[in-house]
Amino acid sequence: MGVGSNCLEFDLSGFAQGIAIGWPSPSLPLLQSQDTPLGGQPMTEEGSSWVASIICLSALLATPVFTFIADKFSRKLTGYLVGVPIVIGWALILFAETEMTLHVARFFIGLGCGASLALCPLYVTEISENSIRGSLGTVLIFFTNGGVLFSFIVGSYVPYHIFNYVCFSVPVLYLTTFFFMPESPVYLMSQGRIEDARKSLRWLRGGQVPEIEHEIAKIAESINNNDQEKNNISITNLFSSKGTIKAMNKPFVFKKGIRTTVGIWHSSHSQDVLSEVKEGFGNQINLCRDRALNPGPPAQNSDTLPLNHQLSGSNLSPNLCTILTGSFLLIGVLIATFLIDKAGRKVLMIISDLIMFLCMAVLGGYFYLKNMGVDVENYGWVPVVSLSLHVFSLSLGVGTVPYVVIAEIFLPKYRGLGMTLSICTLWLWAFLVSKFFKDLCYTLGDHGCFWLFASVCLMGAVFIYFFVPETKNRSLQSILRELNGEDYDSVKLKVSNSYENVIKSV
Repeated sequence: MGVGSNCLEFDLSGFAQGIAIGWPSPSLPLLQSQDTPLGGQPMTEEGSSWVASIICLSALLATPVFTFIADKFSRKLTGYLVGVPIVIGWALILFAETEMTLHVARFFIGLGCGASLALCPLYVTEISENSIRGSLGTVLIFFTNGGVLFSFIVGSYVPYHIFNYVCFSVPVLYLTTFFFMPESPVYLMSQGRIEDARKSLRWLRGGQVPEIEHEIAKIAESINNNDQEKNNISITNLFSSKGTIKAMNKPFVFKKGIRTTVGIWHSSHSQDVLSEVKEGFGNQINLCRDRALNPGPPAQNSDTLPLNHQLSGSNLSPNLCTILTGSFLLIGVLIATFLIDKAGRKVLMIISDLIMFLCMAVLGGYFYLKNMGVDVENYGWVPVVSLSLHVFSLSLGVGTVPYVVIAEIFLPKYRGLGMTLSICTLWLWAFLVSKFFKDLCYTLGDHGCFWLFASVCLMGAVFIYFFVPETKNRSLQSILRELNGEDYDSVKLKVSNSYENVIKSV
């Protein structure tokens, strides 16, 4: 059947995640109106913020649990469990009549989102060939952004209840198609099921026997090295490993929570454009709009008219502006999918960070001049261009590539623990930023906030340039050996020579 089609089936969970992320943008205005479908009073501002941000909190809790299940009870079982809480959450939303029911429903959906984000990069890394591992890794984000855009389009033009039924059908479809997914050959080898691992690889590679035996040898080598130190896995040892220290020092996770905030990443976590996690768009957009038009304390207003519509005096409808924003997200990750195994991970992330730095610096300057009383009426296009370019560059690099790299840079024995800590940190930052972004802007000023975000992007670009290895078209073994301080050429020689020895023992 092929690795690509199997990844596409798994990435339906990413599409379901994107739909959940985009859902608040078209739905919250209705829930906060007098015509609310909840059957009572309009949803409060506080209730709306929890509808958006609680997904991050439950995803944070789900990540270590589902990572443990994946390591102990198989990747495929965990894949099934990814869809279950999402289905439960949408079922609750279908019949929700109170704010509390919506909060509980979104909490369940967040459990599935956290599980998907933890499992998918690991699974894709373990079943992919080196030459296409990066491209397949970005497909999850492509599907997630596609789900966000899908929510923006369908939610804007379809009645609320029908929209919810459509959202409910996606995780149901995922659970149905996931039946045909093979188990990870790496997991099978770790359990001593060598023949099952061969069958899995034949399914994934189309029966190419010589290549399959070569991969079996590489997997066996990795597992043998892992087993030699399997009793030494702990958080203390995680940070004492030379290669893992380099991996953990990467600022991907910290920057992601912050950037998402800043960015316009209607993605996985909060209603403020903030997070790989894009659940945010609404509140941050509103805050930027309010501050641009009405200097003073942040307005407690939560309709979701996009900033570019308000500032530019555009004739486009608010819904269309939101859809265009979602399109930028999708276009950026689509380009990244084609470039990641050609241009490389490192180049894309550096370019992305530098463009985001410029966008945030310019946007901060715009708000500074506005707050100083300078007439910027004729420059309403500046924030429009800055935010649009920011969205695009985010998806092109730092909003997409880290999900690939994070599964490549940890030693096998630490991969589960390392990815768990990294992704938990991501969800934690996403929750904090999405919940307290307005307070941060009130403290630092809007311009101060955006300049802070700009500085984070600039520091990220510098750090990536000096400390992050390029992992394009390289085996996981060579990447890990380089992180442990070995020269790249000697790494290639060692990996090559080791295969013949390992294959004899398989």
